[in-house]
Amino acid sequence: MSRKKDIRSLTYSLDLQMPGIYFWCGSFIIQIGGTEVDDEPYYYPFIVPTFIGFGIVLTNDLSWHTPFNQFKRIEENITKGLESRAFE
Repeated sequence: MSRKKDIRSLTYSLDLQMPGIYFWCGSFIIQIGGTEVDDEPYYYPFIVPTFIGFGIVLTNDLSWHTPFNQFKRIEENITKGLESRAFE
């Protein structure tokens, strides 16, 4: 898996509150738990906005991550939805 997809998977897992432990420092990522990013039917266009961070999500809906206001939106492939994939 590519580094960009790894950081998107980490962000996706934090966003969905998937139980796990997450650490990132630039492109170095440790993710125990969570899930891979699911781009069906639409591309997931967010990444964590901090260079270094830590997050934990427990099964009882208790979670904490490095403080930030919102996920950073990336602009590539956003318009690539279900209709455009049908012709690939």
